[in-house]
Amino acid sequence: MYCKNCGTFNEDSSIFCSNCGESLKEGVSLSKNNGSNAKQNVRTRPNITERSIALYIVLSVVTCGLFAIYWIFTLNDDMNQISEREASGVVVFLLMIITCGIYGLYWAYKLGQSIDSYYNNGESRSVLYLLLSVFGLSIITYAIAQNDFNKIARGN
Repeated sequence: MYCKNCGTFNEDSSIFCSNCGESLKEGVSLSKNNGSNAKQNVRTRPNITERSIALYIVLSVVTCGLFAIYWIFTLNDDMNQISEREASGVVVFLLMIITCGIYGLYWAYKLGQSIDSYYNNGESRSVLYLLLSVFGLSIITYAIAQNDFNKIARGN
């Protein structure tokens, strides 16, 4: 589909124009006030950076998990962008250490819920993220979540 504002071609699944950020779907806009006091379904485009999943996985393995700590910080910041949470990455990391990883399970679940509430399409990522984390596959949880955040960054 083509953007009505700038004419740039975008994928049919895109919500916002990849060039100018204009809304491509009905009922979703970038918090523009058209003068009416009626409530609208307004969703602002979050400021999320697209990241290379393969690079982040390789760096996490090569650094024996140290880079994964940074990845948790970035995922937490992205989660704060799309939800009403304001949790600091430092607090999340410290709670993971203090609770011997139990808070990490809760955080993975909340990460899935935040992405589910952003898309609002009935899918449930939270249980998948929780199960992957329970079985020690947190890096896969991070990769899937990063893929979802990359889609949001592209406007899909």
